[in-house]
Amino acid sequence: MRIPLAMNGELAYLIGVVIGDGYVSKAARRKSHGAGYYWKIVVTGPYDYLVRIQGLFCGVFGVCGGLVKDKRKENTWQLRFANLILHRFFTRVLGLPQGRKTEHRPWSRFELVRSFPTHFLAGLIDSDGYVGERYIAIVQKQFRFLYRIKRFANETLRLEFRGPLINRKQNGSVVGWMISIYSRKERMRLLRAIAELKIGKKTQQTVKAQG
Repeated sequence: MRIPLAMNGELAYLIGVVIGDGYVSKAARRKSHGAGYYWKIVVTGPYDYLVRIQGLFCGVFGVCGGLVKDKRKENTWQLRFANLILHRFFTRVLGLPQGRKTEHRPWSRFELVRSFPTHFLAGLIDSDGYVGERYIAIVQKQFRFLYRIKRFANETLRLEFRGPLINRKQNGSVVGWMISIYSRKERMRLLRAIAELKIGKKTQQTVKAQG
């Protein structure tokens, strides 16, 4: 296994991916053998998307994880890593919180990815975002985290996201928020910047379609 000695673009992208469509589990005792603890990092998505993410993890860390079918959802898979060193790197060095998104305070270590803002946003958009003909959106459950992303994008790339606005309600309660860019000029500037990285899937496809 390899541990990056400094931030790089691929690692910034993976941070965005894990924050957007994954989680870092809390330590739990193993059910078998009656001893020891179990740690894992899980990223969820379509199979071909996770194969790409798996390749990036292999390249950055030398650890590839395993792909497992998610039985709860159709056409959805999980990329799982049960690796203590990787778990501690993401939690203790990168500061990612442990547990489900609704159980913890949002990630706040934006200074770590300040030199690679486009990579980071590409990871968020590919995992928990939407790229359409009229707007680009990032969706999260936590209002405060989206507000910080909005401010971060403005400070580093001069992008003007709208929101956060309500994206989804369930039984009268807000369960999802969204920030978005509608300006075609700003959308294409962001999409082309990500396309030059040759790392973002959704953005690559949209740039080809919209020119």
